[in-house]
Amino acid sequence: MFLAVNINFSEWLITERGKRNWSQSELSRHSGLHRAVISKLESGTKPMPETLIALAQAFKISPISMFRVAGLLPPGPDDKINFEDWQHLLEQMTDAEREEFWRFGMMKIEMRQEKEKATRAGGVKVGKVVS
Repeated sequence: MFLAVNINFSEWLITERGKRNWSQSELSRHSGLHRAVISKLESGTKPMPETLIALAQAFKISPISMFRVAGLLPPGPDDKINFEDWQHLLEQMTDAEREEFWRFGMMKIEMRQEKEKATRAGGVKVGKVVS
């Protein structure tokens, strides 16, 4: 996403809106906030907590991450993707989507482990004849 240590919230908001090619009116529609509120935020007005929650929903990020962007919470241990973002993502998925996501994650881990194992074995591949 995302976070920088000394981020300017109004600049971040303008950038995020631009990434989606949304006008202030479109962000207003997605967030349920009045366009005037968005205009004030982009001019430097400090956001209220309920405003941040509405923006998080519009941008489909966790409210915790939004509070961090706004400077109301300290940065997490990983400023790119953190546990709250993963949790927020998983909460939006169906049971079947979560199961599929789990299987994909397990597959990626197994692939990495196999690659590491092959590297440790000196690059000898299964089935390869060594003279």
